Amino acid sequence: MTNLSNNNNNNTSLNNDNFTVHFDNKIKKVDYLQNFIENSNTSEVKGITLFLGSDYMSDLSPLDHYLKTIDIPISGAVFPEIIYDNKFYKDAAIIIAWKSDIKVKTFNDISNHKSELYDEAIPAEETTQNDNSSCLIFVDSRTGSAEEALDALYYRSDNEYQYAGAGAGYLGDEQLPCIISNDGIAGDALQTVRLSIKQKNKVTYGWTPISGPHLVTSSTKNKVSTLDYLPMAEQYRNLIAKNVTEDITELSLNDLFAKYPLGIHHYGEDMIVRDPYGFEEGTIEFFGEVPEFSNVYILSGEADQLIKDVEISLQQFVKETQEENSLSILFTCIGRRSLMGDKSDDELNVISNTLNSKQPIIGTSSFGEIATNQEGLVRFHALSHVLSKVY
Repeated sequence: MTNLSNNNNNNTSLNNDNFTVHFDNKIKKVDYLQNFIENSNTSEVKGITLFLGSDYMSDLSPLDHYLKTIDIPISGAVFPEIIYDNKFYKDAAIIIAWKSDIKVKTFNDISNHKSELYDEAIPAEETTQNDNSSCLIFVDSRTGSAEEALDALYYRSDNEYQYAGAGAGYLGDEQLPCIISNDGIAGDALQTVRLSIKQKNKVTYGWTPISGPHLVTSSTKNKVSTLDYLPMAEQYRNLIAKNVTEDITELSLNDLFAKYPLGIHHYGEDMIVRDPYGFEEGTIEFFGEVPEFSNVYILSGEADQLIKDVEISLQQFVKETQEENSLSILFTCIGRRSLMGDKSDDELNVISNTLNSKQPIIGTSSFGEIATNQEGLVRFHALSHVLSKVY
């Protein structure tokens, strides 16, 4: 077994009464986790959450096997990238070792509406109120039923938790298992990690409406056929042309998708951003559902302005969350990172500087972000950030 005790990559980013954080981008073996657990004070570490970059291990089968031998609660997921100390990594891992009790629940087979998640008979232990109602959440983004699963979770938990998390998985078309638990690594799954410490969450994005509201008059899940009773693709292009100064005549729909997302504005809620990514016969497909008869806006934002708006949004959040020794977990969208290119590194630095934290930010670059809104509903976001501070 590799001795990690003096390895410079075994970094503890925070060590207090509630959690420690460790980082590895060199060893990249199950030995790292195994060594950590076997050398931990088992009475001190009550559970572990893992964030793995998609390239951290070429073969996850040894990890899958080892997870099934661990006695303490294990949670987490594989993401396209992870975030540590103002940098994005595809080939690194983060271990959060919780020193206070956590409760991990993994729902499998979530694309099957007859599976456990959709069972209305809620076990008593699941409805026991957590003193702080704090919860991380991870879902397989390729399941095709992520938002239906979040709705089922909301009704199951009776609006008692504040959720923050993200969609997990790998880039590319192949659907691989990505949710980590004591049963191994699973696909088509949703996981909740209930914390016995406090948590405050913030959704921020920076996108600005340039047209709207408009009415979605025909849609099926993530596919919008008509907007304002007109073919969606045609109306989308026309609305952009009317509200921007640039000549978009020569731009394809794919070119426009990269610059002009859609925003859903439910009554009494913040905007929910939807990322367009495909079209067929006038219908546009989005990352995330766009409900029929919802009010939507065409959004726009240049990279520098997006960063500035996010900075302003987080400045107020910082004023409200001045707790010492808090851990900042950032869930940010891989689509936003792709859209912004190198500017996404600048944005991460701005977020870190705005938080003015003594400790490195950790987090994930993921397939959509998850947070509880003002009404207690669990919402799926795109091209956005969800920041969670736990303390």
